[in-house]
Amino acid sequence: MIRRSGLIRLTSLTDAMLRSRSATLLDIFFKSFLSEVEQLAHHGLVRKYRKNQDNLTILKGRLLFRKQITLNLVHRERFYTEHVHYDRNNPFNQILVTALNILILTSSNPHLTALARNLALSFEDVDRINATETTFTRLQYTRNTERYRRAVQLARLIILNYCPDVRSGGEDVLAILFDMNDLFERYVYAQLKRAEAINSEQNVFFRAQVQQPFWRAERIRKHIRPDIIAEIGRGQKQKRVVIDTKWKIPRNGKPADADLHQMYAYSIQFGASQSLLLYPRTSGACDVQGRFEQPVHFSEIGNYSCGMCFVELFDEEDRLLGEKMGNEIIERLRQI
Repeated sequence: MIRRSGLIRLTSLTDAMLRSRSATLLDIFFKSFLSEVEQLAHHGLVRKYRKNQDNLTILKGRLLFRKQITLNLVHRERFYTEHVHYDRNNPFNQILVTALNILILTSSNPHLTALARNLALSFEDVDRINATETTFTRLQYTRNTERYRRAVQLARLIILNYCPDVRSGGEDVLAILFDMNDLFERYVYAQLKRAEAINSEQNVFFRAQVQQPFWRAERIRKHIRPDIIAEIGRGQKQKRVVIDTKWKIPRNGKPADADLHQMYAYSIQFGASQSLLLYPRTSGACDVQGRFEQPVHFSEIGNYSCGMCFVELFDEEDRLLGEKMGNEIIERLRQI
């Protein structure tokens, strides 16, 4: 699911790595991060201008008189200055080298550890930092640093999930966690786009995370954003369906009230007469097709329906992730 949703670029592992031990999910994650860093190092690490203050034996940059008088009144051979450096010691490279050091400490795979140590040599002039969530939110990508985005995203997971010696034990802990709701949504959308490309003659189109204004007040704006919008057909006969993925098991085979309220708002805001709650299939789960009741005081509001649909994640024979999911969902959309 991670590979097909596009969260991580999972390339084939080397034979040496496969011979040394079985490839765990953490190994594959580390391998993906190291591949991104290796590409950046190969093309050259980004350099940026940064201001630096230091007490030097040469006059370089702008002399800071207050610091000069305070520190160098009896050391006339020194100059306290503020000058500009153009080097690789910037937040983008600092984040990557910090993640590399964590990988070296936590990985039990000698192949990955050796590769991380070799890559760390390219960051010898870069400082290690104590990165937090704020460090990542303050990053501003430009044309020169856009190529860092994927590596930084992976580094963020490594750094923020690293817990060195949080309990009495002496082992460092690294837990890479994925939001299964987000992962399931991405996986379903990837499968639908794959089916859309294969069945282009059926005029079925899918869009993800389409945003629509929903509520506003003075200096406040709220938006509504369903997971997936399906558009079937063209012209006046086009049918729009709102799809919301749910990584959970409905209690007693019934949709939650909050989910139905959400789908009702989606339907009205996006002009979709039909909507669909999409769940992973479990034993005994059955599809349900329902309809929202007409409001008492607003008879001009149209008819809206909402169904529950369960999709297979695994093939019954070989237990692999089902490749026909996209086609099955399209067929289900045509029936509602």
